Amino acid sequence: MGFPLKQPGSSSQDYNYILDRVKQKLAGWKANMLSLAGRTVLIQTSSVAIPAYVMQCSQLPCKVLDGIDRVNQNFLWGSSEGGKKIHWVGWQKVTKTKEEGGLGLQLARGRNTTLLAKLNSRLHTEREAPWAQVLVKKYCSPRRLNNVNANKLPCLATWKVIKKGMETFNKRKQMDGG
Repeated sequence: MGFPLKQPGSSSQDYNYILDRVKQKLAGWKANMLSLAGRTVLIQTSSVAIPAYVMQCSQLPCKVLDGIDRVNQNFLWGSSEGGKKIHWVGWQKVTKTKEEGGLGLQLARGRNTTLLAKLNSRLHTEREAPWAQVLVKKYCSPRRLNNVNANKLPCLATWKVIKKGMETFNKRKQMDGG
């Protein structure tokens, strides 16, 4: 169940296996044999589930996230390796909620950010967990927080992804009134 941690100098190629797995999962189905609703459900269950494990602990490269969206677009409209089909509705409209007139599909970037914000939420709610205590003690000391170059100080990859989800977490917290 492991996955490669993003290390300095690693590239989007280190995460291409996720894109390949999404492609394989959707390629097993004939898009032209499924209704639009069937293709939508298949995208929601396959391409959301496959990268979710890695997305909750790692910021995936934009190239991989855009690739996941591209595979989803092509499958939704019936495009394949053999031929392109017309994309009748823009992807920005398709990814709106059902209440807003979309299909309720999520952009891969937004899903990745949401899962990183969830990790942030866990840090706040599971303060007594050993992993949370280690991170708080190491990275939330007054000396470190008051440093003008706090963002440039070395830190674990886990802390970096928690910081990436922090903005989304804080916005949500303000909306909830907490």
